[in-house]
Amino acid sequence: MNKQLKTNNEKPDITKFYNSDLAERLIDFEINVVRLVDKLPKTVIGNHIGEQLLNSATSPGSDYEEARRSNSKDDFIHKLKEVFEEIKESRLFLKIIERAKLLSAKDLLSLTKLTSECDDLFVIVAKNISAII
Repeated sequence: MNKQLKTNNEKPDITKFYNSDLAERLIDFEINVVRLVDKLPKTVIGNHIGEQLLNSATSPGSDYEEARRSNSKDDFIHKLKEVFEEIKESRLFLKIIERAKLLSAKDLLSLTKLTSECDDLFVIVAKNISAII
C-alpha cells in the first residue's frame, strides 16, 4: 500500500466555508445581547435568565472562530453545529424574557430586533452546514 500521509502541518482548506460577514454579525449580536442583559431587572430571575442568555449568546462568535481554525471538514461542521445550538438556546432565553415581561416596553424593541437577528443567524448557519454536508 502506497498511501500518501499528510504531515502534521498540513491542514485541509476550509477557508472557502468561512463567512466573514457571519463572523461580524455574530460579534454584533453578542454585543447587543450584553447591552440587553444589562437592562434586565436585578432580581433572582433577571440575574438567572441574564446569566443563561450571556452564556449561550456569547459563545457563537468564539465557536465560529474555533471552526475557522478546524483541522478537518468534520471538525468544522461539528463546531458550526455548536454555533447553531447556542443560537437556538439564545433564542429560547430571549423568548422567556419577552413572555415574562422582564423588560420595559421601550427595551422590548431591542429585544425584538435581537430575536429577529437570532433567527437570521440561525438560518445562515443552517445553510452553511447544509452546503458543506
